[in-house]
Amino acid sequence: MRYKIPYTHRWLLLFSMLVFIGLGSLKLGATSLWLDEIMSLDFCDGSWREMYFGLRNDVHAPFFYIILHLFIKFLGISEWTGRLPALIAGAATLPALYFLTIELNPKKPATLAILILACSPMFLEFSREVHPYSLSAFFSVCSWLFFLRLIKHPKKSSAVCYALSTGFLLLTFYLGIIVVIAQFLFLLFFRFSNRKKRLIFYAWIGGACVFSIWLPIFIAQATENKISPVVGGYFVGGIRARDFIRLITDIFWGTGARELNYMLLALGVFVVLFFPLILLMGQKHISGSSRYIPFWIFWMPILIFTLLSFVKPLYLSRYCTMLVPFAALLLGSALEAIHHKAKWAVLILIIAASLFSYNIYLKNLPREDWRGVGQYLISQMKPEDVVVADNMTAASCAVYYFKILQRLEYNKNVFPFVLFYNNTNGKYLFSDRTLWYIKRPKPECEKQLQIIRKENIFLKQINFKSGFTLYSFAGGK
Repeated sequence: MRYKIPYTHRWLLLFSMLVFIGLGSLKLGATSLWLDEIMSLDFCDGSWREMYFGLRNDVHAPFFYIILHLFIKFLGISEWTGRLPALIAGAATLPALYFLTIELNPKKPATLAILILACSPMFLEFSREVHPYSLSAFFSVCSWLFFLRLIKHPKKSSAVCYALSTGFLLLTFYLGIIVVIAQFLFLLFFRFSNRKKRLIFYAWIGGACVFSIWLPIFIAQATENKISPVVGGYFVGGIRARDFIRLITDIFWGTGARELNYMLLALGVFVVLFFPLILLMGQKHISGSSRYIPFWIFWMPILIFTLLSFVKPLYLSRYCTMLVPFAALLLGSALEAIHHKAKWAVLILIIAASLFSYNIYLKNLPREDWRGVGQYLISQMKPEDVVVADNMTAASCAVYYFKILQRLEYNKNVFPFVLFYNNTNGKYLFSDRTLWYIKRPKPECEKQLQIIRKENIFLKQINFKSGFTLYSFAGGK
């Protein structure tokens, strides 16, 4: 190892990882997957060839899904096995962040950042879902770690590690490019020797070579432009100040903070924007540019991401999960400048606020209750019954949960509303069979339900979490 970890730091790191895994495991396998998670699993539970074409025809980078495919292959399909890779990647980010803090200041590392990240509601939220975001956070921290190590100690081994971590960052999440751009600007802004610049340039070439195995697929995905129309629906009026405030508050306090007053959120953004910078400027024991690096590696990618979103409407906070460790680093570095007693008081306040927000998130789980609907249908359906969902995507989710619950025989009985209506005009012909309609909290579902109610005999409705309702009808009206 490059550094000898102090005994107390080892225990701090172990404790932080156990806290993170404990908090992240709450309800991990007990709550339903939601649509995006089901799609991620659907990419990975077939053959390698099927996964390749599934990713090729979508918008995703491959590396996380390769790992997920291996987990499913050896552990089977379930809520917890699907979510486990993201949780492990999140836990691995903690020691990576620790070594980054040492690289910034070996004499006084911001060890408080590890505790802050372990309780970060945003990082916990997206380290427990079937998404590549926590793995992108791990590689983004590693990328900055070896970038700074390469600047301080220009060795070929550091260049190789930087090239690999940066290449795998892009193979995990395309928007990891904002980290690379921030590093490029850092190289332009500060003065470094030509030897260091050459090694970094060679490392970029190495990272590009790693990514080049997927480059033709990425070009095809980018030219078909499948993601902008979908995400752009969230930002019909363009990017506004409110969107920026939501992005920053989500990163620091999680999605549970959205229930707070807007002006209070704006004040929080002002605090995290200026307060850490003032404290870092006052740390005289840190020489040169090092005192500003925590501020740079968080805020510069945010700025780049914001500017990029004026071109492509990608301004969703979950895409910035890879920057949450740097938010923790920024807060931890700033806290090191506060008086000892006050430092721990502020840390306790930050952790308490984080746990409060994370508790709100846990109370709102699941996002979509496909599991509850699937379990109820299995307990009540007859082999001849029909299930109707509002669209093809929703029908696919119902089909997939029958697969998870190992009742594949019901999959042939699930139809999207359009297909059902085109064949029946909404009228179910069988009085001895049951028609089940899955109503989600969407306007089109209400219109579809009115058509089915008009043409069929209503029997009962069953309510589930997240606004899901199951309606049953008899035909022959």
